[in-house]
Amino acid sequence: MMNEDTWEVAVLKTLVDLVSGNIELQDIYYKLRHSGYVEITPELEVIKYGTQPYYYDYVRSIIKKLKDKNQVEHVSKGVYSITAEGLEKLKKIAGIEEV
Repeated sequence: MMNEDTWEVAVLKTLVDLVSGNIELQDIYYKLRHSGYVEITPELEVIKYGTQPYYYDYVRSIIKKLKDKNQVEHVSKGVYSITAEGLEKLKKIAGIEEV
């Protein structure tokens, strides 16, 4: 079972790790896959819709929820950045002093 809070923190950490202003969705997928922040299980690797693994859809749904909470900003098609609110959430939930 996927824990939504864990995935939200993983996406926020990924945006901080890749901080260069605006981050492309493909870079977020790649970093999440290789960061160890979340476990990409075999069932998440399954291609369910079209040609992409299921976790791509899940990551997009997490990003939408973070956008709705004003923790991630949609900059342009497939490009996102973390907001001040996102940094605050990351500090509180992940126990990070500075980002």
